[in-house]
Amino acid sequence: MEDSDEEYLQTYCDPPLWTCYENPGVHGEMLGLSERICQEHQRSLEEAFDEAILARAETLKRFEHRVRLILMAYGKEPKPGIFWITINPDPALITVENFIAKINKLVQRSCFSKPIYAFEQTGTTEADIGHHPHVHIMCDKTIDLSPAQMQKYIYSSCHHFVGDKKAIHVQTFPASFREDKEAYLKGLKWDEKKDPASVMNLKWRYNLGIPNVYSYK
Repeated sequence: MEDSDEEYLQTYCDPPLWTCYENPGVHGEMLGLSERICQEHQRSLEEAFDEAILARAETLKRFEHRVRLILMAYGKEPKPGIFWITINPDPALITVENFIAKINKLVQRSCFSKPIYAFEQTGTTEADIGHHPHVHIMCDKTIDLSPAQMQKYIYSSCHHFVGDKKAIHVQTFPASFREDKEAYLKGLKWDEKKDPASVMNLKWRYNLGIPNVYSYK
């Protein structure tokens, strides 16, 4: 090493690399420290990158949800994934037991793909338990039927115990709503006012000897 280089190291390097140059042991320690610093820096970069990716994914998820809401608001949600059906029988035309039997047979038809359904009532006390029996049905929308067409199809089989076609409500939702609708069938209502009826539903079903939820699974 030329003198000019030695003077440069002694003058400008802190901690002085000149010490490392003269002492190989110190030089090795400095190299090891440098390697550990590089590794730690690499880990920090990787962690920061992972956090950035997760944040980006969450942002995209929220954006997708908002786009779906906008599309639904304008009636442009493409090919909804599920039917949500409510059938209200006329108590004067059919008993609860026969209504249950009719629905169990109805959901076996091909337009009801993977049906999940629950019978409910709206009574909130022992005195009015069993009031307004009805059924909610969720199934996959595997055929190209509009809600009006599905309603007409169901009415052709149920007209003798529902009376009015308006007693059959049919809606469509994206497949992403399946989890929320299934939770509703299991008694997790969004409206707290329905909680008393949900409690009575359990006793009402027990008295009838039927499950809380019917499922294709």
